[in-house]
Amino acid sequence: MRIIDALLGEHGAFYAIFNDLERDVPGMQEAAAIRAAGATLGAALATHAAIENEVLFPELERRVGPDGPLAVMRYEHDQIEDGLARLARCGDAAAARGLLLGTLATAREHFAKEENILFPLAAQLLEQEMERLGDLWAERRGVVVRPQGVHACAHGGAC
Repeated sequence: MRIIDALLGEHGAFYAIFNDLERDVPGMQEAAAIRAAGATLGAALATHAAIENEVLFPELERRVGPDGPLAVMRYEHDQIEDGLARLARCGDAAAARGLLLGTLATAREHFAKEENILFPLAAQLLEQEMERLGDLWAERRGVVVRPQGVHACAHGGAC
């Protein structure tokens, strides 16, 4: 499996979460509930960003340098992380709603840039490495990729 296909699949799962939060958060009245929703989202986004930062981006950086699209992607990862960190400390429900919804908007814009700019660039420049990087994604996610598809395994257990 190519790493960009795996990351795009994760984006699809995130879009469903974003949709649910954008529907539910405006009606939430308790800051604690909004913070909890943000914490759950943050945990999932952190592992996704870590795979990009530690597996995909270094390979791209060897070919295009640290500036340009990679600098933008890293900056946006930091923005999303900062928004969720500020949310975790927020005690006011209205401010928490604004932080979470603003962070979701940033994440959506970030995903669009990855899908329209970064991933096509990676596919072009890293064509020979896509499968190997996909194997690293699978290892990080604890899944085994076989020719027939992806099979979930419990932390390295037999499938």
